Amino acid sequence: MVVLGTKEEYFNAVWVKNEWSRYLGLIKEGKKKVLIPAYKDMDPYDIPEEFSHLQAQDMSKLGFMQDLIRGIKKIVAVEEPKTVVREVAATGGAPVKNLLKRAQMFLADGDFESADEYCEKTLDQDPENGEAYMYKLFVRVRAKNKSTFEGCGEDYSAYPEYKKALRYGSEEQQSFLRVAHGKMQEKVDARNRENERRRRVSELVSSVNQNETLIANRVSDCKKAACRAGEGGNLQRKSKRQGAQRKNRRNHAFERFGCVFLLCRVVGFIRGDDVCALFFDCRGRYSCHGRGYDYHAEKLD
Repeated sequence: MVVLGTKEEYFNAVWVKNEWSRYLGLIKEGKKKVLIPAYKDMDPYDIPEEFSHLQAQDMSKLGFMQDLIRGIKKIVAVEEPKTVVREVAATGGAPVKNLLKRAQMFLADGDFESADEYCEKTLDQDPENGEAYMYKLFVRVRAKNKSTFEGCGEDYSAYPEYKKALRYGSEEQQSFLRVAHGKMQEKVDARNRENERRRRVSELVSSVNQNETLIANRVSDCKKAACRAGEGGNLQRKSKRQGAQRKNRRNHAFERFGCVFLLCRVVGFIRGDDVCALFFDCRGRYSCHGRGYDYHAEKLD
Protein backbone atom coordinates (compact mmCIF):
# COMPACT_ATOMS: atom_id res chain seq x y z
CA MET A 1 0.00 0.00 0.00
CA VAL A 2 1.20 3.50 -0.90
CA VAL A 3 -0.23 6.24 1.34
CA LEU A 4 -0.11 9.66 -0.34
CA GLY A 5 -0.70 12.97 1.42
CA THR A 6 -0.01 16.68 1.07
CA LYS A 7 -1.26 17.76 4.51
CA GLU A 8 -1.18 16.28 7.99
CA GLU A 9 -4.98 16.34 8.23
CA TYR A 10 -5.24 14.34 4.98
CA PHE A 11 -3.22 11.51 6.50
CA ASN A 12 -5.41 11.62 9.62
CA ALA A 13 -8.75 11.80 7.80
CA VAL A 14 -11.12 9.20 9.22
CA TRP A 15 -11.49 6.92 6.21
CA VAL A 16 -7.83 7.31 5.16
CA LYS A 17 -6.53 6.53 8.62
CA ASN A 18 -8.89 3.59 8.85
CA GLU A 19 -7.37 2.06 5.71
CA TRP A 20 -3.69 2.42 6.59
CA SER A 21 -4.30 1.49 10.24
CA ARG A 22 -5.95 -1.74 9.12
CA TYR A 23 -3.00 -2.41 6.81
CA LEU A 24 -0.49 -1.77 9.62
CA GLY A 25 -2.45 -4.20 11.76
CA LEU A 26 -2.02 -6.90 9.11
CA ILE A 27 1.72 -6.23 9.03
CA LYS A 28 1.96 -6.60 12.81
CA GLU A 29 0.12 -9.91 12.56
CA GLY A 30 2.92 -11.22 10.35
CA LYS A 31 1.24 -10.88 6.98
CA LYS A 32 3.52 -10.19 4.03
CA LYS A 33 2.41 -6.65 3.50
CA VAL A 34 4.38 -3.45 2.83
CA LEU A 35 3.25 0.12 3.40
CA ILE A 36 5.04 3.06 1.72
CA PRO A 37 4.16 6.58 2.92
CA ALA A 38 4.64 9.41 0.39
CA TYR A 39 4.31 13.13 1.08
CA LYS A 40 4.45 16.41 -0.82
CA ASP A 41 4.48 20.11 0.09
CA MET A 42 4.71 19.37 3.80
CA ASP A 43 7.25 18.77 6.55
CA PRO A 44 8.19 15.08 6.88
CA TYR A 45 7.94 15.46 10.67
CA ASP A 46 4.18 16.06 10.24
CA ILE A 47 3.71 12.52 8.95
CA PRO A 48 1.78 10.33 11.45
CA GLU A 49 3.96 8.82 14.16
CA GLU A 50 2.82 5.33 13.16
CA PHE A 51 4.98 5.72 10.01
CA SER A 52 8.15 6.59 11.94
CA HIS A 53 9.63 3.13 11.34
CA LEU A 54 8.92 3.28 7.60
CA GLN A 55 10.90 4.89 4.78
CA ALA A 56 8.78 7.79 3.50
CA GLN A 57 9.14 9.11 -0.05
CA ASP A 58 9.16 12.79 -1.06
CA MET A 59 6.92 13.21 -4.10
CA SER A 60 8.40 16.62 -4.93
CA LYS A 61 11.86 15.11 -5.40
CA LEU A 62 13.06 14.60 -8.96
CA GLY A 63 12.78 10.99 -10.05
CA PHE A 64 10.27 10.14 -7.34
CA MET A 65 8.09 8.07 -9.66
CA GLN A 66 11.02 6.03 -10.94
CA ASP A 67 12.27 5.38 -7.42
CA LEU A 68 8.83 4.32 -6.31
CA ILE A 69 8.37 1.94 -9.22
CA ARG A 70 11.83 0.50 -8.69
CA GLY A 71 11.14 -0.02 -4.99
CA ILE A 72 7.83 -1.72 -5.65
CA LYS A 73 9.40 -4.07 -8.16
CA LYS A 74 12.06 -5.00 -5.66
CA ILE A 75 9.38 -5.80 -3.11
CA VAL A 76 7.35 -8.02 -5.42
CA ALA A 77 10.60 -9.56 -6.73
CA VAL A 78 9.44 -9.46 -10.34
CA GLU A 79 12.04 -9.24 -13.06
CA GLU A 80 11.64 -6.07 -15.09
CA PRO A 81 10.51 -6.96 -18.62
CA LYS A 82 12.71 -5.82 -21.46
CA THR A 83 9.74 -4.18 -23.20
CA VAL A 84 9.31 -1.92 -20.18
CA VAL A 85 13.00 -1.04 -20.33
CA ARG A 86 12.64 -0.04 -23.95
CA GLU A 87 9.51 1.99 -23.20
CA VAL A 88 11.25 3.80 -20.36
CA ALA A 89 14.25 4.41 -22.52
CA ALA A 90 12.05 5.69 -25.32
CA THR A 91 10.12 7.88 -22.93
CA GLY A 92 13.29 9.12 -21.32
CA GLY A 93 14.64 10.07 -24.70
CA ALA A 94 11.44 11.69 -25.93
CA PRO A 95 11.67 15.42 -26.63
CA VAL A 96 10.38 17.68 -23.87
CA LYS A 97 8.03 19.27 -26.37
CA ASN A 98 6.26 15.96 -26.99
CA LEU A 99 5.92 15.25 -23.28
CA LEU A 100 4.36 18.65 -22.68
CA LYS A 101 2.01 18.07 -25.60
CA ARG A 102 0.85 14.83 -24.04
CA ALA A 103 0.39 16.56 -20.69
CA GLN A 104 -1.69 19.24 -22.38
CA MET A 105 -3.86 16.60 -24.05
CA PHE A 106 -4.42 14.80 -20.74
CA LEU A 107 -5.44 18.12 -19.16
CA ALA A 108 -7.99 18.74 -21.90
CA ASP A 109 -9.47 15.28 -21.27
CA GLY A 110 -9.63 15.87 -17.51
CA ASP A 111 -7.09 13.11 -16.83
CA PHE A 112 -5.15 15.13 -14.26
CA GLU A 113 -3.23 12.17 -12.89
CA SER A 114 -1.70 11.32 -16.28
CA ALA A 115 -1.06 15.01 -16.99
CA ASP A 116 0.88 15.33 -13.74
CA GLU A 117 2.82 12.18 -14.57
CA TYR A 118 3.98 13.60 -17.92
CA CYS A 119 4.85 16.89 -16.29
CA GLU A 120 7.10 14.94 -13.93
CA LYS A 121 8.69 13.18 -16.90
CA THR A 122 9.35 16.59 -18.45
CA LEU A 123 10.91 17.89 -15.27
CA ASP A 124 13.12 14.81 -15.03
CA GLN A 125 14.76 15.99 -18.25
CA ASP A 126 14.38 19.75 -17.72
CA PRO A 127 14.04 20.63 -14.00
CA GLU A 128 13.60 24.34 -14.81
CA ASN A 129 10.85 24.03 -17.38
CA GLY A 130 8.30 26.76 -16.55
CA GLU A 131 5.59 25.36 -18.79
CA ALA A 132 5.68 22.02 -16.97
CA TYR A 133 5.24 23.80 -13.63
CA MET A 134 2.37 25.80 -15.12
CA TYR A 135 0.63 22.59 -16.20
CA LYS A 136 1.25 21.12 -12.75
CA LEU A 137 -0.49 24.20 -11.37
CA PHE A 138 -3.41 23.47 -13.72
CA VAL A 139 -3.53 19.96 -12.28
CA ARG A 140 -3.50 21.35 -8.73
CA VAL A 141 -6.51 23.61 -9.31
CA ARG A 142 -8.23 21.16 -11.70
CA ALA A 143 -8.14 23.48 -14.72
CA LYS A 144 -8.34 21.84 -18.15
CA ASN A 145 -6.91 24.80 -20.08
CA LYS A 146 -5.90 28.45 -19.78
CA SER A 147 -9.47 29.70 -20.05
CA THR A 148 -10.72 27.62 -17.14
CA PHE A 149 -7.59 28.50 -15.19
CA GLU A 150 -8.35 32.23 -15.58
CA GLY A 151 -11.80 31.58 -14.16
CA CYS A 152 -10.40 29.77 -11.15
CA GLY A 153 -11.54 31.14 -7.79
CA GLU A 154 -9.07 29.16 -5.68
CA ASP A 155 -6.24 31.16 -4.13
CA TYR A 156 -3.07 29.50 -5.40
CA SER A 157 -0.67 32.30 -4.45
CA ALA A 158 1.21 30.12 -1.97
CA TYR A 159 1.40 27.00 -4.16
CA PRO A 160 4.99 26.03 -5.04
CA GLU A 161 3.93 25.22 -8.63
CA TYR A 162 2.82 28.83 -9.10
CA LYS A 163 6.03 30.25 -7.66
CA LYS A 164 8.23 27.97 -9.79
CA ALA A 165 6.18 28.69 -12.92
CA LEU A 166 6.82 32.41 -12.37
CA ARG A 167 10.48 31.81 -11.68
CA TYR A 168 11.28 29.56 -14.64
CA GLY A 169 8.54 30.49 -17.12
CA SER A 170 8.99 32.62 -20.23
CA GLU A 171 7.89 36.24 -20.34
CA GLU A 172 4.68 35.26 -22.08
CA GLN A 173 3.91 32.62 -19.46
CA GLN A 174 4.75 34.99 -16.61
CA SER A 175 2.48 37.67 -18.09
CA PHE A 176 -0.36 35.17 -18.44
CA LEU A 177 0.07 33.95 -14.87
CA ARG A 178 0.11 37.48 -13.43
CA VAL A 179 -3.03 38.47 -15.31
CA ALA A 180 -4.79 35.26 -14.24
CA HIS A 181 -3.62 35.82 -10.67
CA GLY A 182 -5.10 39.32 -10.69
CA LYS A 183 -8.48 37.99 -11.83
CA MET A 184 -8.32 35.24 -9.24
CA GLN A 185 -7.48 37.76 -6.50
CA GLU A 186 -10.46 39.91 -7.49
CA LYS A 187 -12.75 36.90 -7.11
CA VAL A 188 -11.22 35.98 -3.77
CA ASP A 189 -11.58 39.58 -2.51
CA ALA A 190 -15.18 39.73 -3.76
CA ARG A 191 -15.95 36.46 -2.01
CA ASN A 192 -14.36 37.74 1.20
CA ARG A 193 -16.34 40.99 1.00
CA GLU A 194 -19.55 39.07 0.44
CA ASN A 195 -18.81 36.83 3.41
CA GLU A 196 -18.08 39.90 5.54
CA ARG A 197 -21.31 41.55 4.37
CA ARG A 198 -23.31 38.45 5.23
CA ARG A 199 -21.65 38.29 8.64
CA ARG A 200 -22.54 41.93 9.36
CA VAL A 201 -26.11 41.45 8.15
CA SER A 202 -26.43 38.41 10.39
CA GLU A 203 -25.12 40.40 13.36
CA LEU A 204 -27.50 43.28 12.54
CA VAL A 205 -30.50 40.96 12.31
CA SER A 206 -29.53 39.37 15.61
CA SER A 207 -29.18 42.81 17.22
CA VAL A 208 -32.58 43.92 15.86
CA ASN A 209 -34.22 40.77 17.20
CA GLN A 210 -32.68 41.38 20.61
CA ASN A 211 -33.86 45.01 20.60
CA GLU A 212 -37.38 43.96 19.58
CA THR A 213 -37.48 41.50 22.45
CA LEU A 214 -36.21 44.16 24.87
CA ILE A 215 -38.76 46.72 23.64
CA ALA A 216 -41.57 44.18 23.88
CA ASN A 217 -40.57 43.39 27.47
CA ARG A 218 -40.46 47.07 28.36
CA VAL A 219 -43.86 47.73 26.79
CA SER A 220 -45.27 44.82 28.77
CA ASP A 221 -43.76 46.20 32.00
CA CYS A 222 -45.19 49.67 31.26
CA LYS A 223 -48.64 48.22 30.66
CA LYS A 224 -48.49 46.34 33.95
CA ALA A 225 -47.30 49.46 35.79
CA ALA A 226 -50.10 51.51 34.21
CA CYS A 227 -52.65 48.93 35.30
CA ARG A 228 -51.29 48.99 38.85
CA ALA A 229 -51.28 52.80 38.87
CA GLY A 230 -54.85 52.86 37.56
CA GLU A 231 -56.00 50.47 40.27
CA GLY A 232 -54.23 52.56 42.94
CA GLY A 233 -55.80 55.77 41.63
CA ASN A 234 -59.24 54.20 41.62
CA LEU A 235 -58.80 53.06 45.23
CA GLN A 236 -57.63 56.53 46.28
CA ARG A 237 -60.53 58.25 44.52
CA LYS A 238 -62.95 55.74 46.05
CA SER A 239 -61.56 56.40 49.56
CA LYS A 240 -61.90 60.18 49.11
CA ARG A 241 -65.42 59.78 47.79
CA GLN A 242 -66.44 57.61 50.77
CA GLY A 243 -64.91 60.13 53.23
CA ALA A 244 -66.84 62.98 51.62
CA GLN A 245 -70.03 60.95 51.82
CA ARG A 246 -69.53 60.28 55.56
CA LYS A 247 -68.86 63.97 56.15
CA ASN A 248 -72.03 64.97 54.29
CA ARG A 249 -74.10 62.45 56.23
CA ARG A 250 -72.77 63.81 59.58
CA ASN A 251 -73.42 67.44 58.69
CA HIS A 252 -76.89 66.51 57.47
CA ALA A 253 -77.60 64.88 60.82
CA PHE A 254 -76.63 68.04 62.67
CA GLU A 255 -78.82 70.20 60.45
CA ARG A 256 -81.77 67.80 60.79
CA PHE A 257 -81.90 67.26 64.53
CA GLY A 258 -80.70 70.67 65.73
CA CYS A 259 -79.59 70.75 69.34
CA VAL A 260 -79.37 67.54 71.29
CA PHE A 261 -79.31 67.35 74.99
CA LEU A 262 -77.48 64.48 76.53
CA LEU A 263 -76.95 63.49 80.11
CA CYS A 264 -74.04 61.25 80.83
CA ARG A 265 -71.64 60.24 83.50
CA VAL A 266 -68.08 61.34 82.95
CA VAL A 267 -65.98 58.52 84.42
CA GLY A 268 -62.67 59.47 86.00
CA PHE A 269 -63.34 63.24 86.11
CA ILE A 270 -66.40 63.59 88.46
CA ARG A 271 -68.09 61.39 90.94
CA GLY A 272 -70.76 58.97 89.85
CA ASP A 273 -73.61 61.03 91.23
CA ASP A 274 -72.60 64.17 89.37
CA VAL A 275 -74.19 64.92 86.05
CA CYS A 276 -72.90 67.02 83.23
CA ALA A 277 -74.67 68.30 80.19
CA LEU A 278 -73.23 67.88 76.69
CA PHE A 279 -74.66 70.14 74.04
CA PHE A 280 -74.22 69.93 70.29
CA ASP A 281 -75.46 72.66 68.07
CA CYS A 282 -76.09 72.59 64.36
CA ARG A 283 -72.73 74.25 63.63
CA GLY A 284 -70.85 71.31 65.14
CA ARG A 285 -69.61 73.08 68.25
CA TYR A 286 -70.13 71.27 71.50
CA SER A 287 -69.76 72.17 75.20
CA CYS A 288 -69.71 70.21 78.44
CA HIS A 289 -70.85 71.73 81.75
CA GLY A 290 -70.69 70.05 85.13
CA ARG A 291 -69.68 70.59 88.70
CA GLY A 292 -66.04 71.66 88.70
CA TYR A 293 -65.68 70.91 84.92
CA ASP A 294 -66.15 73.28 82.00
CA TYR A 295 -64.99 72.46 78.35
CA HIS A 296 -65.58 73.98 74.93
CA ALA A 297 -64.38 72.69 71.57
CA GLU A 298 -65.09 72.79 67.86
CA LYS A 299 -66.36 69.82 65.89
CA LEU A 300 -63.62 67.70 64.26
CA ASP A 301 -64.13 66.81 60.57
